[in-house]
Amino acid sequence: MNYLANICAGLALAAASAVNAQETTTLSSQPAATAAPATQPAPTVAPATAPPTTAEAPLVGYVALDRRPVMSDMTTGKAAFGVVGALTMVPAGEAILKDNDVQSPAPGMAKDIAAAFAASHGYLLAQTPVLPAEKAAKDAPPVALLTTDGSKPDYLVAVSTPSLMLMYFSFDWVHYDLRFMAGAVIVENATKKRIATATCSIPARKTEPLKSHDELLADKAAGLKALILSKAAECTAQLKEKMGLAPGPTSTAAASP
Repeated sequence: MNYLANICAGLALAAASAVNAQETTTLSSQPAATAAPATQPAPTVAPATAPPTTAEAPLVGYVALDRRPVMSDMTTGKAAFGVVGALTMVPAGEAILKDNDVQSPAPGMAKDIAAAFAASHGYLLAQTPVLPAEKAAKDAPPVALLTTDGSKPDYLVAVSTPSLMLMYFSFDWVHYDLRFMAGAVIVENATKKRIATATCSIPARKTEPLKSHDELLADKAAGLKALILSKAAECTAQLKEKMGLAPGPTSTAAASP
């Protein structure tokens, strides 16, 4: 497993164990911008250890580590059987995602965060996502991950596989909502230095229109898919804020890495 996978696995664990995770590393450690020569139209910024790979500015790539999120399906029936029922929640959730082809919002989240990071520093955003390390390893080591168009990014933004829980409410066993947790990291590609990390945890809450379990799973889980994207957008805004980036509007969408 490559270093990005290890980092994001730790972030996902931190998000799952702390609903209101506060430990973040801000962008205050980011090297300050240096003035460009008078002949250049705009300043360029790059750490001394990682010179830019383009003439204009450093390149920011983005990658999502997994195609499908992980979900627990916490229904009243399963909860009634205690520990035995709890053991069936993850397999049931995985079956829902697989049977309905529910894709991870992580690629879209990573792209949104990468765009915000690039814009805040005057960097360039890669036009295509970074190849997973196992695909790039044949041509380059993991530290030199490539985008699908062959360019090498100076910075990488990765979002961990979201952890989801479809759950009912304590005093309302008919309606369901989703708990959403994820983590993000910005890494300097050449040195593996973490520029910023953050986790998000979006709780299940009663928001109109309320839907039952069956309603969320109807029509190939259209309701669930929409709920995941809504929570992902909220999580992305939270991650941006914690990483010192302007929250701004997000355009999070499920996509393949």
